[in-house]
Amino acid sequence: MNLRRRVVLATAAAGLARAGSTWSQAPVRMVRIGLIINNPWPDAQPPQYVAIFAEGMRERGWIEGTNYVLDALHYDGHAERI
Repeated sequence: MNLRRRVVLATAAAGLARAGSTWSQAPVRMVRIGLIINNPWPDAQPPQYVAIFAEGMRERGWIEGTNYVLDALHYDGHAERI
């Protein structure tokens, strides 16, 4: 009787532990967004359209550095680099 009680308690505890792990929040997935431009940004200042893009993403609940990373790659006018 005592052994049966232990088995039932252990099974219940294992079931609760497993169910508890599914109730926790899933980790935030970082998304990488690529931006291909002709030339590098002058003075390391991104153009206005990048700020407009980031604002639109914030309106939809996406925060740069938290939900996504914006990678700006330039090809210096050499289309074969694309």
